[in-house]
Amino acid sequence: MGLSAEDAGRLLDAGVDVLTGGNHTLHNRSIYTLLDDSRFVLRPANLPAAAPGCGDTVFDCGGVRVLVMHLVGMMGMEHAGNPFETADRILERRRGEYDLALVDLHGEATAEKEALGYYLDGRVTAVVGTHTHVQTADEKLLAGGTAYMTDLGMCGPEGGVLGTDRAALVRR
Repeated sequence: MGLSAEDAGRLLDAGVDVLTGGNHTLHNRSIYTLLDDSRFVLRPANLPAAAPGCGDTVFDCGGVRVLVMHLVGMMGMEHAGNPFETADRILERRRGEYDLALVDLHGEATAEKEALGYYLDGRVTAVVGTHTHVQTADEKLLAGGTAYMTDLGMCGPEGGVLGTDRAALVRR
C-alpha cells in the first residue's frame, strides 16, 4: 500500500509534474524523505501537521503558475481535518502565487467531493476527486466557472483490479 520512493522517482523522471497520494500516502515509509524533500510529491494537506511533507505546491507549466492542492475527505477516512477549512487556508496563503488552481479531493463519499466543488466554485480552476478507482461520467463546468469531476479513476495495471493483480483479488 502506498507509493514507494522508487516508483515516485520513476514517475517524476517520466515527466509527471506533481504526484498526489491519498489515504495510503504514509503507508509506505520509503516515501517519507521524498515527501519532505520534493515539492512535487504531495500528501493530503489536511493530515496532522506532524506528517511528513506538505499538501500543496505551485509549479510552472509552460509559463502558467499552477497551484495543486491535495486534500483527503473526512467521511470514511482516518485522521483527516476539515478539507473545506484547509482549502480556504491554502488559497489565502498562496494568494497571488498562482494563475490556475487544481484541487484533488481524495475521498470515499461522492457527496463530500461534490460539496467541495460547489464550495470552491469560482475560486479554483478545477476540483477533481480520486479514490473510488472508477472514473465517473459527471464532468461539468459549475456556474462560477470551476471544472468538476467526482472521480478521475485510477492509475494501475491494465486489466488489474484496485491497482493490483486481478487474480489475487478474485482469490481473496
